[in-house]
Amino acid sequence: MPVFQALTNVPDTSTLSAPDSPDQRRGTIRSAYRSLDGYRCSLVDHDTGRALSRTEILEGSRTSVYLATFNQVDPTDDTGKRLPASVDLVVAPPVDTFLVPTLRTPVIAGSLSEYRYPELPTEPSSLVGTVRLADGTGTRADLEIVSTSIVNLRDHIVEDKLSYTTKVSTDDRGRFETALPEGTYRVFVDPAPASGATRREITLKTKGAETGNPVGARTVWDIGVEPQSVVSGRALLQDGRVLGDVEVSFAPVMARTSVSRFELPRPFSVRTEKETGAFRASLDVGFYDVTVTPVSGTRFAPFVMTDLFVRPAATGPCSLDDFVVKVPRAYPLTLREPNDNKLSWAWARVFARAEGSQHYVEIQRELLDEEGYADLWFRKPELAPSTPCRESR
Repeated sequence: MPVFQALTNVPDTSTLSAPDSPDQRRGTIRSAYRSLDGYRCSLVDHDTGRALSRTEILEGSRTSVYLATFNQVDPTDDTGKRLPASVDLVVAPPVDTFLVPTLRTPVIAGSLSEYRYPELPTEPSSLVGTVRLADGTGTRADLEIVSTSIVNLRDHIVEDKLSYTTKVSTDDRGRFETALPEGTYRVFVDPAPASGATRREITLKTKGAETGNPVGARTVWDIGVEPQSVVSGRALLQDGRVLGDVEVSFAPVMARTSVSRFELPRPFSVRTEKETGAFRASLDVGFYDVTVTPVSGTRFAPFVMTDLFVRPAATGPCSLDDFVVKVPRAYPLTLREPNDNKLSWAWARVFARAEGSQHYVEIQRELLDEEGYADLWFRKPELAPSTPCRESR
């Protein structure tokens, strides 16, 4: 059995160097308004959020902290003391703390200094609302609320180094209630799959941040979500027989993902009707690879369509051309290791790439026998990007 060794960017405490050595970064965190007991301090990569140091727990309203790093040095620094560029210092409240933002500030010139945790002198804004379907009825959904700016309303200052994220779920009637530090937020709305509604991303500005008056600020918000697009089709064998009770899967095309993670559609699978081979799927807007997987043991190869674009529901239902599963051919395959030993009981997988596309899709897999041999049954699918949907009749 192979043995793997895991290497991390944070060493065990027994290997840490002495304070003030190149791998121990010293900084000071202070707050003029509150105790920082239990707050968590660490260094992270600015672009990826990857941890670059151990997390240390703070005490008091002003404290010095040593952040242990490992091989985190600016390659252009001859002294070997400066941190790399694009490193942030993070000061986060204790776990399970509510309504307290996180401080994230860049480390300037590769060295830690003194940092102030800002205070928000005004009360948070309450937020109540309902997630509604197109017909006005409420629906269950999960919301993730991520700040883009936090506002100090007393001094009218945007605290751009503070951030706040929270999650809330609605009840069965779509109602939710929470509270937020005053500011502007991106809200990711994820309706329950059974609702038939598509995901949505919207911008929210709390009432206090909008009016500049924090007294009694209460934001009431109804969120409308659009229905998913309805896609229908039929799966057939090459001789015209229906292909019933098989899985049709719609996989998001990762290569077509835009900046917003909510513009990546959710995957979906459905089985064809046993008597007719027909299927019907409710899908988010976006690009999909579609695979029809014949029953295991029949040796029929999967049907694959790439880059199917599902349009918004407002354009009407979409009817696809029949998915035709063709009779496969057998391709004998024998695999051996570089030293000519048999490669027994390994999976052989076949991939094909769409014309003009940069991504591959799997079209068949087979388990090699004891001699390293298998017949790969497949028919290279037509992988040209799919044609647009027809309007359903």
